[in-house]
Amino acid sequence: MQTSDEDPRSAFVRHLPRKIVEIKATLGAVLADPRQLRMRDELRRRVDAVLTIARTHQLRSLCDGLQATSDALTEARSPAS
Repeated sequence: MQTSDEDPRSAFVRHLPRKIVEIKATLGAVLADPRQLRMRDELRRRVDAVLTIARTHQLRSLCDGLQATSDALTEARSPAS
């Protein structure tokens, strides 16, 4: 929740640690059972949601890391050739 005198970017950065904890918990579930497509899709959803907001606020290094994570998830989902 954003306070009345807090800009959206600051609010996003303030809540980022909680979002990272959620992503790590979801990653833990994926690592525990990599065959669970539902959890992998949930991880992708969480990463993409944070990436979208990070792009909006032009947080370049965060975007780079999240994009790499998103790309790795896409690659992991693709059938092996």
